[in-house]
Amino acid sequence: MLAEDLDSFADELALPGNVDLLDPTTQPPHPGEPDWAERDSFQAALVATLGTTGTSDASFLPSIPALGVLCRDYPELLKWYLSASPA
Repeated sequence: MLAEDLDSFADELALPGNVDLLDPTTQPPHPGEPDWAERDSFQAALVATLGTTGTSDASFLPSIPALGVLCRDYPELLKWYLSASPA
């Protein structure tokens, strides 16, 4: 990662001239999908967040409700996963 000059992957990458480039924020995920009636809320929140400026405060408040359900309703499964996961 630090040796950028050693990475030559895709240096010569070029798209054929007949390939149309689409804006992924305005197009459905696959040509066979119907047009979106409304913008994806997660995508909109992510794009909005990227447009804000940061601060020196590195703290954040995570919100993972599925983890709370797992801990509350399936504690043994959570313990098994945490003890078996190399991550």
